[in-house]
Amino acid sequence: MAPVLRTPSKPKAGRPKQRKPKTCYRCKTTFSSHTKLKNHHLRKRGCGPKAVALQKAKRKEASRQSSKVYSIKRELDNVGLWEFDDNKDEDESMGESADEDPKRAARWVPFNDNLAAAKSLSQLDWTQVIDLR
Repeated sequence: MAPVLRTPSKPKAGRPKQRKPKTCYRCKTTFSSHTKLKNHHLRKRGCGPKAVALQKAKRKEASRQSSKVYSIKRELDNVGLWEFDDNKDEDESMGESADEDPKRAARWVPFNDNLAAAKSLSQLDWTQVIDLR
């Protein structure tokens, strides 16, 4: 960034005033005190149109990423399946379909329950269940 030339003011007669500038000479932002202006100049991020445009682009990208994460989480929350609850007495419900039997009701199993079921199945010893010979 090219240095900005400032014109020094003429010295006036009388006691020098301790009035320090409160406006940034690069971005023309006015602060409430000269200390805040000093801190503004000491920031790691610069001031000026290029730096502000870069900050805006970074903010926009961060917002886009957070909205992507939110939408993915929302889609994962909607994942699930319908399962039928079978009663303990299966001999009475033999030969009847699930739609006709009021004892066999469908329930929604959310993603977290499916994940827990998948984890429990992954810990199962499949060699005992399936004969691989």
